Amino acid sequence: MQIQSFASGSSGNCTLVSGGDKYILVDAGISLRRIKSCLSMRDLGLCDISAVLLTHEHTDHVCALAMLEKYTEIPFLTSGGTARSLMSKGKLSGKNFEIIEAGETLDIAGIAVKAFNTSHDAAESFGYTFEYGCKKTAVVTDLGRVTEEVRSAVCGASAVLLEANHDVNMLRVGPYPWQLQQRILGPNGHLSNEDSGQFALELAQQGVRHILLAHLSKENNNPKVAYKTVADILINGGVEPGSLKMNVAPADEMSCILET
Repeated sequence: MQIQSFASGSSGNCTLVSGGDKYILVDAGISLRRIKSCLSMRDLGLCDISAVLLTHEHTDHVCALAMLEKYTEIPFLTSGGTARSLMSKGKLSGKNFEIIEAGETLDIAGIAVKAFNTSHDAAESFGYTFEYGCKKTAVVTDLGRVTEEVRSAVCGASAVLLEANHDVNMLRVGPYPWQLQQRILGPNGHLSNEDSGQFALELAQQGVRHILLAHLSKENNNPKVAYKTVADILINGGVEPGSLKMNVAPADEMSCILET
């Protein structure tokens, strides 16, 4: 299995997950032109995409949906809450939507996909796990805290795209107003570098071998800070150097490929 971020951050999010020769997009928060360009870099096209899984309705995760709905028949799989929120805005006809439930396992072109609830200030946000053969991967972003449901769902994954949104000190002294800071720091906001590191340590102790830190804030984080914070927590927790490969997803470029 493989995971590759096409973009990850407050300006747009889109991730390609593959098992064998089958491909799924998680979110479509960049332009259709950019999605097609990224796919082309992998010698792929929209015709190769079996489904688009949506985590939630925020613009940085869905901005290409109207164009995808207009020009393709690719199904959009998501929660009922997310679908209703998007439909209420009047920009989508709904013809591509398929509603799924948290805890439900779906077979998408031979890839077993399971949705799980995340704690975010959205209508009904999801994270996803993917299993193909005996390999398991996960995409976990946009959550204010790591719940037991998240822990249970992601347990056993060998590669994880994991949110590391902000450095708490940078956020507190940065340009964001107090109310926005509280939203981000709250239980339905975004995961800090420190909390991401603690969850990464749990995952490492359960056998994860590759982590891609994602959804970094441009204003309240940077790749070096996020990487060092998480790496220090892993080392202090007894994770042997070299036993886990960690990278940071760029905000506006394709990331390395996580492979398992």
